[in-house]
Amino acid sequence: VVEPPTVSEKPAASIPRDQLRKVAFLYHPSQKNLFQEFAKLLDQVAQKTSRKPLFLERVFEAEFVAEAFLDPFIQKAKNDQAVSLILLGDYPESKVGEWETACGKMGLGLKWVTPGGAVKRSTAVDLVVDLMLMKQE
Repeated sequence: VVEPPTVSEKPAASIPRDQLRKVAFLYHPSQKNLFQEFAKLLDQVAQKTSRKPLFLERVFEAEFVAEAFLDPFIQKAKNDQAVSLILLGDYPESKVGEWETACGKMGLGLKWVTPGGAVKRSTAVDLVVDLMLMKQE
């Protein structure tokens, strides 16, 4: 079992809570460079999508393969008060459905981004809008 990492990028303490969303990222090992590019794009879009910029705090980011056990990552995301787990990579739709159900039972959103979607600004905009509608505890 792979343990989730403890690395965190914390935004400034002066950011209002209504403009902050904690998110966790999982990506397929073959998509590491794409993940880094998508994370940058997501941050840029979050800063410019609305009148009030949205700040995304990455509670963790880790490689994840479909054969791995997702529960430790879900638990870590919940413990770190993430509102969503963002999954980037080519994963079987049936597995993603199972993972969405597991996340939902824990009160955590799961957003799946395919490699083709990760290169589109519209994907980042849609994801940021979804995150804006989620309430950060």
